[in-house]
Amino acid sequence: MPRLRLLGRVLLGRVHRRSEPAIVRVSSPHHPNALLESSLEFFSSHLVDVGIVSFLPEILSSRSQHRDSIFGLEVACLGERAFGVRERGLGHSGCPRGERIKDGPGSATVATRTPRHSFHYPATRRSGMTHPAVIAHRGYAGIAPENTVEAVERAVEHDETAMLEIDVQPAACGTPVVVHDERLEGTRDGRPVTDATGLVWETPLADLEEARVLGTAATVPTLASLLAAVPETVGVNVELKNPGCQDLRVGESLLPAERDRRRDVWQPFVERVVAVCRTFRGELLFSSFCEGAIAALREVADYPAAPLIWDDPEAGLEVARRYDCEAVHPSRHTIRETDRADTDAADFLDSELEPDVLETAHAEGRAVNVWTATNWIQFDELAAAGVDGIVADYPGLSGNSSER
Repeated sequence: MPRLRLLGRVLLGRVHRRSEPAIVRVSSPHHPNALLESSLEFFSSHLVDVGIVSFLPEILSSRSQHRDSIFGLEVACLGERAFGVRERGLGHSGCPRGERIKDGPGSATVATRTPRHSFHYPATRRSGMTHPAVIAHRGYAGIAPENTVEAVERAVEHDETAMLEIDVQPAACGTPVVVHDERLEGTRDGRPVTDATGLVWETPLADLEEARVLGTAATVPTLASLLAAVPETVGVNVELKNPGCQDLRVGESLLPAERDRRRDVWQPFVERVVAVCRTFRGELLFSSFCEGAIAALREVADYPAAPLIWDDPEAGLEVARRYDCEAVHPSRHTIRETDRADTDAADFLDSELEPDVLETAHAEGRAVNVWTATNWIQFDELAAAGVDGIVADYPGLSGNSSER
């Protein structure tokens, strides 16, 4: 079967609660009349799938009209004749699909869920799309100093980049900074991560901002300065790495009393992170290995969330259910359809006993964004398995990339 070719994405905002009709139109500059027009009633936040068939070689514009409500649209081409336009809303929940609506030349399916911040791509499941979203791991750490403004500036130059993945921790003053390791003197292939030493959260902000990353002129950025370098057409996956302590409960599904305690540990830092992120006009997705971080996020804001999964898939799925997460972020080795021989997890994962993360998450209506692909073979393997997004160390790994 021919593969859908992505022509472009138009991310224009979010759907608010309104009861008046919304008009969705897709048109071409070569035709004065709309090729598709669907009138929909919006009583809460929705996922809307709209499909049309056209004999024009391309669709070059799409728009929606609705007071206080604008859609994010994807325009895709199957060969030269079949086109699909999908509103990238809040994602499928566990609730049944909505009623099929036929109105004019288009059709739509509406599924409602509790309103949250709109997330268009790639945290929500992509019905019918064959290419996973490409998520730049630390700003494509394979080609640039990780988690830096310089990495961001290079990553967003690649058309395939749908999202950036970054890690946040607090400086000594509590200001969120973008850095992965707890200690500044870690290494990457024998090279120091920075030219500074000590724990990140014990280091003054001024010293962090002067710390050079991986022997380059790039320095550790604040979250605010990094987000300022990201265009709103590219999403950001903010991994809540550490709230400023060494006593973390990583990859666990916690008992109720411990959940509350861990939420309280994380909440002050999460509040600082969310306050910075509110200035960013693009799409945001938060993730963490720690249940306490996701619990704190749900207390503070309505942004989409995803638990990171490593050695206990069932615990990660439990956390996703508990907080109605829009996505899960499993490691590559948890996907059954991949070759696990080259991973550290081959010894402790039993494919006969562990849950099928991909199948289970999709059945529950969650996106599956997998980390980390380091070559095109791994990328192709994950794409063939049907994952929704792939966190990659390098650009150009996707079969849909112009660089491959």
